Amino acid sequence: MFIEIIGWSGTVLILLAYFLVSTKKIEPNQKLYQLLNLLGAGGVIINSAVHHAIPSVGLNTIWLIIALYSLITALPKPRNLVRVMKAKQGFKLPGKLIVKRLKAYQKKP
Repeated sequence: MFIEIIGWSGTVLILLAYFLVSTKKIEPNQKLYQLLNLLGAGGVIINSAVHHAIPSVGLNTIWLIIALYSLITALPKPRNLVRVMKAKQGFKLPGKLIVKRLKAYQKKP
């Protein structure tokens, strides 16, 4: 029963992502869209694996990888992060302070 709930929840998340993009409530390049696809595919993979539905596992694994790739590539690059930090501060930060803040940012989960 629990596996069925996971599978149906995954299906609802994927359909919700598709609905939100189709109705222009969110854009396909938004993190929310990719996160809904990632979590949804994960739920469907679990359910499909338990039921030995290998084609569905394969499809949703690829779906999950695409969503994960999109989320990772959307993260700020370290050199862009420095520029963003400088812009938010409104002035140029000394080099050592930038490195210190960059290291602190990278330690955050």
